[in-house]
Amino acid sequence: KQLLDSLIQQNKLQVQTLYKEEAAIKRGNDIVLCSDGQLLPMLRSQSAAYHYRCLADFFDEQQPSPIGLFVVTARPLQEPDSEETRLMTHALCARLAEAAAEWLQSSMDNGQWTTRFAFGYASCPDHSLKRIVFDRLNAEQKLNITLTDHYSIQPSTSVCGLFIKHPEAAYFPVGRIDREQLADYCQRRGITIEEGEQLLSKFITQQP
Repeated sequence: KQLLDSLIQQNKLQVQTLYKEEAAIKRGNDIVLCSDGQLLPMLRSQSAAYHYRCLADFFDEQQPSPIGLFVVTARPLQEPDSEETRLMTHALCARLAEAAAEWLQSSMDNGQWTTRFAFGYASCPDHSLKRIVFDRLNAEQKLNITLTDHYSIQPSTSVCGLFIKHPEAAYFPVGRIDREQLADYCQRRGITIEEGEQLLSKFITQQP
């Protein structure tokens, strides 16, 4: 808290958010943004333990419901003098970015039935979907942040993802996927099998 107070008093800390609420439906395993038909392809769990879930399941095929696209970032405006302070500041900024994402989540109809899903995590492991959100929000220009060729965000104390509003929305791990689902996903995503293998290498079941 002392570090946080000091950074605030000296105006050396910046927390920024970008958020856009859109209407969406589902088409198979894709979330479809109604404004222009942009697809957010999703992966489906192949485990009965998680009821074979997919994030697209939380949307109706005909009746649109809200989806939130967000990017948040937190960073010091001046590099700390010592390595110890730098590490502490980095940890603080990471927590502030998460807190900012939670604050945005609560603003979506007061947070009722709203669940946050970040790209690259268990329910949505494809980091490359960040590019769609970045482009729709013009995040790189508005926040002065960068999405690298490997889809990591600079500064790293940043978060990008979706807010899904549904009473049954919950976290679940996609887990391992077979080659059939990989091929289907790559087709929907508009990428080659080789690109899909690079993006999802940790999640592909090896052939016997």
